[in-house]
Amino acid sequence: MSIGSIRFRRVTVADRTMFFELRRAAILAGCAGHYPAALLEAWTDPATDAGLLDPPPPHFYLAEMDGRVLGSGLLDAASGRIDAVFVHPTAFRRGIGAAIVRHLEHIARTHGLQTLVLDASLNAVEFYRSLGFEGYTLGTYASPRGVSLSCIRMTKTLCGSETAGTS
Repeated sequence: MSIGSIRFRRVTVADRTMFFELRRAAILAGCAGHYPAALLEAWTDPATDAGLLDPPPPHFYLAEMDGRVLGSGLLDAASGRIDAVFVHPTAFRRGIGAAIVRHLEHIARTHGLQTLVLDASLNAVEFYRSLGFEGYTLGTYASPRGVSLSCIRMTKTLCGSETAGTS
């Protein structure tokens, strides 16, 4: 897959069902073996989708290629927190996740952020390390769905700056 052909667009309310299906598929396939199956089911239970993303946050993006949504990512431009980085299992290990994080880093720089933070699920720690994030402290991620799971708190210092206002 050519990473150059990935298109990013903001999530809309109309994308809600599709996003939650992408998220569920990514979590069930990517996190299996790192967390108990019952925890993954609770974390991805469609019954708990109600009210989430109403409205979608401003810097929440979908990654598309050839008309297919392959991933997502969210940046809170006020805090520098990255969240909701999910890649569809059919696109695992093809550079989609890295492209999403680079896109969010670009947005962060345009907002003058110098540091990014995230709570990495245990299956994603090495992925984030490969992108320059650091962190080894075990923490707990409390999802908006009321599920808590082990994670690694990670940070990345951004170098360079870009002109503010381009997002």
